[in-house]
Amino acid sequence: MRRYSAPLHRCVLAVVAFALSHAGFAANYLQISPILLEMQQGQTAAGLRLRNPGDEAVNGQVRVYRWSQVDGEDQLVPATDVVASPPIIQVDPQGEQLVRLVRTNGASVTEEQSYRLLVDELPGGRIDQQNNVRLRLRYSIPVFVLPPGTPQPDLKWTVAPKGKLLTLRSLNRGKLHARISSATLVTAQGKKVTIAEGLLGYTLAGQQRNWDIPAVAAADLAGAHVTATINGMPSDLPIEVASAEEH
Repeated sequence: MRRYSAPLHRCVLAVVAFALSHAGFAANYLQISPILLEMQQGQTAAGLRLRNPGDEAVNGQVRVYRWSQVDGEDQLVPATDVVASPPIIQVDPQGEQLVRLVRTNGASVTEEQSYRLLVDELPGGRIDQQNNVRLRLRYSIPVFVLPPGTPQPDLKWTVAPKGKLLTLRSLNRGKLHARISSATLVTAQGKKVTIAEGLLGYTLAGQQRNWDIPAVAAADLAGAHVTATINGMPSDLPIEVASAEEH
């Protein structure tokens, strides 16, 4: 099982980003490791560790959702084939909690299975003293059950006008999810448009994901390409220009 560790998965709800921007508050949210779980064929359980570096206990609810992408947007529905234990947690100040994910059906898979583990703080929450706001945080961790072999993502980028913006679409024709970060649109003339300096998001295997980005002159899109980091590896792929109707 491959693991990616960091203090906190960056692809969480905006309320966490809000918390990080306020001095004195950032030390009070959960630190989760790993921030991405990949379960191999035949593996029926995995775990992640939640650490509370703050001075207040954190109570939370842990749930697993099946994750898909419909019309270019993330969709979550409650999962029944992967469960989290314990479903309710209390992490004491300076304490840790181990959460286990268990596959209730240990059968082999032929295609990658995608999930999101959500940890929601229960009522009580934290108080941002600077703004006197009570916050309840949500943490979202990607979980994948990998198919056999050595699958790879296979991305195709397209772009289409959307009012004063552009819609950038990533179609993943491969059998492995694509974790996309440090993405830049580069025109044939060398002009660079930053799409994301950090994590842009995921395009799941066999699915597509859309993002709205700043508009670029139509003449500059001919011959444009996207440079990015895909699953930790550099990528440089051309962009196809489509009409709004084709998107």
